[in-house]
Amino acid sequence: MQHRFIHPATIATASPVRPSRPPIALAPAVAMGAQSAAATAEQWTTLPLAALFSDLHWSLAARCSLALLMAILARRLPLQHNAQRRSGSLHRVRTALHRLAFQASAGLAAFTCTLHTAENHAEHWLNQTLAPACEGVPLELSLRVVELPTLLDGQGRLTATLVPGQSAPCGRLPLTLSVGWTAHDSRSPQSEVHWTPQPGEYWRMTLTLKRPIATLNFTGFDVHRHWMERGIGALGRVVPSPRAAPPLPLQSQQSVGSTAHTKAPDDTLPLRLERWRHTLAKRMGDHLPAATYPYQGIVQGLAIGLQKPITPAQWNVLSATGTSHLVSISGMHVTLMAGWLAWLVHRIWIRVPALVLRIPAKTAAAVISVPIAVLYAGLAGWGIPAQRTVLALLLATALLVSQRQARPLDLLCIAAALLAMADPWRALSPGFLLSFGAVGVLVFSSAGRVRHQAHAYPRLHTWLNDHRVVFIGLLPLTVALFGQSSWASPLANTVAIAWMGLLTTPLALVGCLLDIGWLLRAAHASIAPLWWLLDTLAQAPWAWQPIATPPAWVTALSLAGGMLALMPAGLLVRTPGCLLVALPFIWPVQSPPPGAFELTVLDIGQGNSLSIRTARHTLLVDAGNASSPRNDQGRMTVLPWLHRYGHRQWDAVLLSHNDSDHAGGMNSVLTGSQTKVLYANPPFSPEPAAAVGVQVQRPCIAGTEWTWDGVAFTVLYPDATDLATETEDNALSCVLRIQGRSGSALLPGDIG
Repeated sequence: MQHRFIHPATIATASPVRPSRPPIALAPAVAMGAQSAAATAEQWTTLPLAALFSDLHWSLAARCSLALLMAILARRLPLQHNAQRRSGSLHRVRTALHRLAFQASAGLAAFTCTLHTAENHAEHWLNQTLAPACEGVPLELSLRVVELPTLLDGQGRLTATLVPGQSAPCGRLPLTLSVGWTAHDSRSPQSEVHWTPQPGEYWRMTLTLKRPIATLNFTGFDVHRHWMERGIGALGRVVPSPRAAPPLPLQSQQSVGSTAHTKAPDDTLPLRLERWRHTLAKRMGDHLPAATYPYQGIVQGLAIGLQKPITPAQWNVLSATGTSHLVSISGMHVTLMAGWLAWLVHRIWIRVPALVLRIPAKTAAAVISVPIAVLYAGLAGWGIPAQRTVLALLLATALLVSQRQARPLDLLCIAAALLAMADPWRALSPGFLLSFGAVGVLVFSSAGRVRHQAHAYPRLHTWLNDHRVVFIGLLPLTVALFGQSSWASPLANTVAIAWMGLLTTPLALVGCLLDIGWLLRAAHASIAPLWWLLDTLAQAPWAWQPIATPPAWVTALSLAGGMLALMPAGLLVRTPGCLLVALPFIWPVQSPPPGAFELTVLDIGQGNSLSIRTARHTLLVDAGNASSPRNDQGRMTVLPWLHRYGHRQWDAVLLSHNDSDHAGGMNSVLTGSQTKVLYANPPFSPEPAAAVGVQVQRPCIAGTEWTWDGVAFTVLYPDATDLATETEDNALSCVLRIQGRSGSALLPGDIG
């Protein structure tokens, strides 16, 4: 009898799959139910909160009962097992009804669970926010730092939890709060707080708290949702000396009202990861000082997902070229890390016969790479793209170990459903939608395709085709989420993803992990040529285009058109699909009729900013405040409002007076958009970069008049005498009267 030797590599590459019946595809139905529940929860938040909770409580019981009934019916539907009738139409109809009922019951169950979770999250957040009576009251509290502190432009910010057992006579205290302090202020050194907190530490300090209430506009970043997702129940400010004692470090958790000390769980994995991130961030800051290395924030974003050090100018370049996702730890980074480790384990495993005979090399490589991917995702801040990748890796590894098969679409839908059920308020965030949408588009475009011709460079062809597919498939979603389209995105991403993924990110990651300064400097140097390309593309007038936000049904049609445009070439549906994709770009913008005007007061907090629209013109009066170079209402609120209507140019901008709460965001507005006419009085003068975008600059003086589309604009005050004699800024405010066909408006600025 002859025995044939089987090389361990043959065993390692073998992938036996246990035969099983074709499963019913429940994953898409579950994902759709969870996503629909998240959309429903977001829409219901516009109702009064009492109505929200009462409606949810009553509807949840009905939905649960209906889901259970549908599941029972799905199991009880008679299926014909007679071989002679299996091919009949009745059997096919019953089978289809069985599957439809079962999928509907699964989707409805996911909808119910997700909606219930959304209610619990919202109710928990509302119940643990600061009591109104505690606002502005100095309170001495014990806190524990739970996240990586940031220090930018002399302002510090961290997230901390309140040590249990504390109370205040004014009322309820939050469980989690965001604490800020002034670390450096040349104008008021006495307000500085010298404090060096680290994750996991306990501190005793005096804080003034306020409830988590911020600006609320139709466009821009949703701060309230961000606070609710993170559980922030109050915003605190450290009271500086001599009004209060400086922050006092504590060795452990202190019970309020007693001298007993309770050992705190200092060794939890999240806190260890945060301390590790703090160490790595400090290493990169020491080796790459921001004053000398302008791309320090980019390197930190690529290595550990720390995005706050990135400057607003750099964000503008990344946004214009559609490469903002590169500076966050995306699924690509986690996949590369897991893939490198899996390849190394596989190459070593197949060379040890004793290991191969016990466990296949593919299984061992997958099992070992998953914990590393989890750690790296935690090190990167555990963002949504990283969560999606880790969940997909876990599911794929579980299937590999159990020798089962599943479609990539099922894995993606299961990961989306799990994340949506765990945190429904993130299920409609741009990161969630774009992350899952990009992978879903790639899976859809590659499913069941047959390549009819060989290419000279197959990998390059696949790389370019993937970027084309993602750009077309996500274009409608990008327009709906951000109100703009980056035409430079395909070229910029084709180069930048490969450059940063294969060169800059490995250098930055290895350099910070091993504390090798020359590797970090090499990573920084590698960004310079790429940044030159991105900056050149961003300066091109065709690089990006603001798109007016279309109705929801137009976005849905456009998304369907993107799927049609990516269908196989043999189908005659690509041309209609491309036409549907272009629908948001040609959708008309609703404007006031001739002779009428629309006046919008933008919510910018302390200060003033108003937008006036006529049939074909737009005027901006003031641009809000700027509490810091990174907290600029002109960039965060005014410009998104302009882009919301598909414009990148103001027909006129009027600055009432030079106070910071009216003129603080003006330079950002003038830099980020074109302005035909600027009405402003001295001492205001645009910065050189901002003045480039201004065609004509005129004084705002009484007697200035113009007419747009039947609407008259007249400056009533100040006149030349007032400008020469008056010294107070408020008293020199420009007073503008707007007279339309149906009424008028008077904008007095801050006059007395």
